[in-house]
Amino acid sequence: MLVGVVLLACLGIAVVIIAFGRGSSRELLAQHIAAVNARHALPPAENAATIYDRLVAGVTLVGNLPDPNLTPAAYSALMEASRIESCWLGLSPGEQCYRDHVRRMRPMRQWARALASAATRDAAGGHVDAAVEKLHCLIRMGSHLQQQGLLLDFGTGTAIEMQAWSSLGESVMRPDAAEELLRMAEAMPWELEGDCEEAVKLMREVVPLIAETVLAEWTLRERLRNWWLTRGEKSEEEIIQLFCQRLLSVRRGTRLLVALRRYHNANGRWPDSLDEIRTFVPDQALIDPFTEQTLVYKKEADGQFVLYSKGPNGRDDNGVRGGKADDYRIWPRYGIKAP
Repeated sequence: MLVGVVLLACLGIAVVIIAFGRGSSRELLAQHIAAVNARHALPPAENAATIYDRLVAGVTLVGNLPDPNLTPAAYSALMEASRIESCWLGLSPGEQCYRDHVRRMRPMRQWARALASAATRDAAGGHVDAAVEKLHCLIRMGSHLQQQGLLLDFGTGTAIEMQAWSSLGESVMRPDAAEELLRMAEAMPWELEGDCEEAVKLMREVVPLIAETVLAEWTLRERLRNWWLTRGEKSEEEIIQLFCQRLLSVRRGTRLLVALRRYHNANGRWPDSLDEIRTFVPDQALIDPFTEQTLVYKKEADGQFVLYSKGPNGRDDNGVRGGKADDYRIWPRYGIKAP
């Protein structure tokens, strides 16, 4: 009986601690946030956020949301941003921080969709330089968001960069892919080896800090409800690792698609296995980051192929994703018929 009472008391204390956070004052939390912002501050001319914020405040898109197009001024500004290496969007206390970042993320996703669609059209029309310029812009935009301390930004940045590689993969897999496109694709900044240590380090500092400022704004009931709804979820570090592995899968897989297209152009068929292109790609391009084994390549009865990662469960689910199956398809992409 006594043991049960003690355990119940401990549980109650734990719930209160979780619900209330560490109990730092709002003033002290605001000081911590200001210190983080000061440490990462950049001169406006060296901070891509200066351009993104200017674009968010203006008209940047024409057309409709399913198929947006950038205005010439917006396109020019994004190209300018792509020439800047660093970006710091800044942090605010409490829920305002997330509102500020969501306000930026929504248009940035639309800009990315417009750039990726335009790059694919440029490549199909033989405008290789223009296509590659847009892909570089997408990759840099993704990198800018991956430099932030919030999971929202990192996830959006990863998705935007993957759009660039997916657009390139779709273009090089066209039967009429130009030799110039293949050459420029091979010269892209692949970064086939990478880790998330810097992102994890920053997020270890920022995420708990912002979370605590949010908790300081909530009632006890809201805090308890949040704790109940989020218990057992993956940590930010686990989610970042998943994002990084998926991004590496797409980078490596797309690099293989370039080599596979070259092989097909030279031989009139797809290879029977990846061994036939092994000497034409960096060793790391062949490796599934989830398993550290070779990415799965399967020749199909119609002469086409599928290429995919085995995903987090490390099991070959025949390229299927959904339910307990979590393979990550690189080609053909879902919804795209192989040419």
